[in-house]
Amino acid sequence: MAHFTLIVSLLNTAAAACGMAIGAACNSAAVENVAGALWILASVLFGGLVLSEREAPEVVKALSHLSYFRYGYESLRLCAAIQECSRSTRGN
Repeated sequence: MAHFTLIVSLLNTAAAACGMAIGAACNSAAVENVAGALWILASVLFGGLVLSEREAPEVVKALSHLSYFRYGYESLRLCAAIQECSRSTRGN
């Protein structure tokens, strides 16, 4: 459970940092809202939650490396797999 909490906290920190960077780079609140919404949309799309990396074109595969959702999602999958393996070895 501690690994899950750590991964989610780091994902939240990465999202906040991206939001702060977008806010610092934009001149007005309207532009910040649009840029932030587009960044979140692109991160979710390229993160592997909506579009599978195996089925994506090469350009999208390259863009997926910029998505913090991709790394968070992959870390949570690995965390779940490790916990499942440790449960199955303790049971035998």
